[in-house]
Amino acid sequence: MAKWLSATLRMVRKCMLLPAVWFAIVITVMVELPGPDLSQVAGRFSLKDLCESIVEPNKVISDQYKASIIETKSGKFITGKVVSENAESLIVVTDPEDSSKVQDLKKKDVESVKVSPVSLMPQDLLKTLNENEVLDLLAYLLSRGDPSHTMFKK
Repeated sequence: MAKWLSATLRMVRKCMLLPAVWFAIVITVMVELPGPDLSQVAGRFSLKDLCESIVEPNKVISDQYKASIIETKSGKFITGKVVSENAESLIVVTDPEDSSKVQDLKKKDVESVKVSPVSLMPQDLLKTLNENEVLDLLAYLLSRGDPSHTMFKK
């Protein structure tokens, strides 16, 4: 996602896309990619908490985004998000960026399931962005994606 966002931000600057176009692109990607709805984070988190979550994703991990580490009886380890569980099986999404990568595990083959101390949010998310791109990302998050917000005015 960070690579896409970085490329899009560069395109916005080069092509001078209108905020409404930028908004439409971001909303399209948010609907199509797995992950949390970022359009309302400004109402739930302070700027400090938002920045901290981006820079240190493992510091505080929301229950709804915690990964599990599953050890099978054969000694294999599978890390991912358990999306379904019943008396006989676990369904685990193993790639947070591709929800089609799923493993269906029989519970009789599972030795243990532990909560991972590592967030599903990628580490070093900001490394590919320059200062202006980071500021654009924060402006988007804090404005709740509103293209008419004062954060998008020059």
